[in-house]
Amino acid sequence: MSELPIDFIHCGTVSEFIKSIPDESVDLVLTDPPYGMNYKSREKHIKHATIENDNMNDYFRCLLTDYYKECGRILKVGGAIYSFCSHHHIEFFKKQICDNFTYKKILTWYKNNHTAGDHKTNYAPIQEFIIYATKGEHILRGGFDRDVLAFSKVSRKERKKLNHATPKPIDLLSYLIRKSTDPDDIVFDGFLGSGQTAKAAWLTGRRYVAAELDSDHWMTSMCSVSEAADEEIEALMNETGLTWEQLQDMPEGDNFEVVSIQEVDPMTIPESERDRYFATKKTRIKKQCPCPCHRKRRKT
Repeated sequence: MSELPIDFIHCGTVSEFIKSIPDESVDLVLTDPPYGMNYKSREKHIKHATIENDNMNDYFRCLLTDYYKECGRILKVGGAIYSFCSHHHIEFFKKQICDNFTYKKILTWYKNNHTAGDHKTNYAPIQEFIIYATKGEHILRGGFDRDVLAFSKVSRKERKKLNHATPKPIDLLSYLIRKSTDPDDIVFDGFLGSGQTAKAAWLTGRRYVAAELDSDHWMTSMCSVSEAADEEIEALMNETGLTWEQLQDMPEGDNFEVVSIQEVDPMTIPESERDRYFATKKTRIKKQCPCPCHRKRRKT
């Protein structure tokens, strides 16, 4: 197996990529796989209204069965997993978790706003679920917390920006990351989507390793993390009164460290998609993701 790539987002299927990750090398698995419910968004402004591999068929079952098995392999002893799911196939997801981890509890994410559906003949859905499990003994950080987590869903405006129908809110992901990891710990998500898990890891001072099948979502993820780093640097410049050049010249010490953002490597794009992808995305990479780029960030 190769060395673990830190702060890295793989563009392609997670099935092969996760096999390259060393045993017991990540501290937290925070993942949002397809729910197997053939979801289709009704929002016209979302280009990707559907989710790949979202049908509960034999391929889906094999994909997720292998995925959770590999997640159990790469998670460190003492680590935790949080896996989002809905009520539709919660028994399937719970079985995969129980087969590979020590099952703890199903958390309820209360979204404060119901989603679309048949409200004439059924109750309006206002929650999703998060299966929490561990590998060995896991100590939660912070104080006492209940198993119902109230966080508003991502706004329509933000969903349009992310071009994703079902992104999870940064504040919810950040909360889970802080509850189960320490600064500089490594967070893994094999179904990254629009990049929210990687962004939350970055904003909380953690590292990330992730994969995303869709090349458009992969680019959104890359830009999202890069923009978060830029915002952090701008705030740091305003706080210290220093220019970017002066910050770069500062030695690493107790307050600052140099962190490298992933370099955009054409080889991470599937060969069949490479020419088309870079023909349409090259300008955006140049403007929003100047890579490789070394960022000064505040130590948390």
